Amino acid sequence: MTGCVNIAISPEAIGTVNDVDGNPIEAKVTMTHGQLSERTKTVMTDSNGKYLISELRLWTGIPFSAIRFNSIIKIEAEGYTPFIYQTDTVDDIPQTIILYAK
Repeated sequence: MTGCVNIAISPEAIGTVNDVDGNPIEAKVTMTHGQLSERTKTVMTDSNGKYLISELRLWTGIPFSAIRFNSIIKIEAEGYTPFIYQTDTVDDIPQTIILYAK
């Protein structure tokens, strides 16, 4: 018996966006896969500044080591300087983002 096994890799970003005084900010949060730039997902923060991006599924055959868990996260809000960071795993994502007024 022969065949192919596919698995889904789904990075996730979760956190809160605040201003320098700790007030929640309504912001757009976009995750783009670091190697597959056509794979993006955008969400808005809720009224408490919280966001969750998940289910950016990437299907790959085993071995999947050629597809890394790196993503670029961009957080934008009107009147604030955008915040951009890159993750190399699903574990190193900041939980609280502070945006600075322009």
